[in-house]
Amino acid sequence: MVYILTLMIFTGGNVAVATAEYNNSEACEAARAIDERAFTSAFRQPMLVATCTPKG
Repeated sequence: MVYILTLMIFTGGNVAVATAEYNNSEACEAARAIDERAFTSAFRQPMLVATCTPKG
């Protein structure tokens, strides 16, 4: 099953949304965890929402 990773990043009054597709939930969850760590270290006080949901 294909999973969609959705990232919503809120920082400095700006909002960014990004999506990516993964072939399984494990890959999606691993990417989510990496992205969460990367964004929280790259931006000052970001608010990040990251979810993995099945496609279709």
